[in-house]
Amino acid sequence: MMIISSKSAPSAKIAFYLDQAAECSKIAASATLQNVRERSLRSEAAWRKMAGDIDNGSEPSPAQIPNVPTIQAAEMSVSPSTPSFASFG
Repeated sequence: MMIISSKSAPSAKIAFYLDQAAECSKIAASATLQNVRERSLRSEAAWRKMAGDIDNGSEPSPAQIPNVPTIQAAEMSVSPSTPSFASFG
């Protein structure tokens, strides 16, 4: 069941980020391995920073997000030597 939040988008994001930070904090507190504890604490700090960035209005604009190269249709073609499921029948 999907629950639609009445919160605005930034408020919902901040709440989600803070929930994730709290979960990382719980994992760190219960961790018996030092590397797991440290990783969880780093994750908690990152989630809190992301929440703070949105709260302070410094969420990156689409122009600031780096472009990811896309695969052109010609690059996606399958070579004739590649077997298909039909050839196994």
